Formats: sequence, C-alpha cells, structure tokens
Amino acid sequence: MAPKLAWLRRRVAAEATITTTDTWLLHRLCGAFVTDVATAGRSLLTDLDTGEWSPEACELFGVDPVSLPAVVGNAQPVGESGKLTLGTRECLSVNEVLHASLVVL
Repeated sequence: MAPKLAWLRRRVAAEATITTTDTWLLHRLCGAFVTDVATAGRSLLTDLDTGEWSPEACELFGVDPVSLPAVVGNAQPVGESGKLTLGTRECLSVNEVLHASLVVL
C-alpha cells in the first residue's frame, strides 16, 4: 500500500487525507482516526516489532507519520457512534473490524 500511497500523494492529492475505507468509516461513525494493526501491517509503513508506524519506512515513501491514523488492536473499542438509535440504545460501541481499500478525501 505504501507505493500506492506515495504515488497518490505525488500525482493526485498532495494535501488530501488518503486513508483506507475502514479508517474513513470509523472516522465517520465515531470520530476516531484509527486503523487496526493488521491493516497497518499491510501498508509497508509499520515496524513489525512494535506494530507502530516506522519513521524510516515513512521517510522512504515520503509519508508524514503524523498524517497517518493511530494504530489500535484488532478488537479494541475505538469509540461510540453518536445519535444512532437502535431500539432503546442511543449509542453503538464501535470496534475496529473492517479491512482496507484506499480512499482519497
């Protein structure tokens, strides 16, 4: 995913937020800008020992790590959707469960 991300930044959307579908959806549902460790691992931008973004890999592909979503555990609760009513519940707990395609916003 890193080569595709670098290409999009150079050719299409240098200033846009480029993210995966799961990250975009979670942000829309509950305001959290996060991705799970499995999706991050497929990006070629993570340090496999720590599960965090690798400064060296980000530099190699010209990606600012600050612009990337936070990496969370696969089943870690990441937030609650607001103003969603399901029966008597007013909020829905949101866990990171979806996986990736790139989205340019």
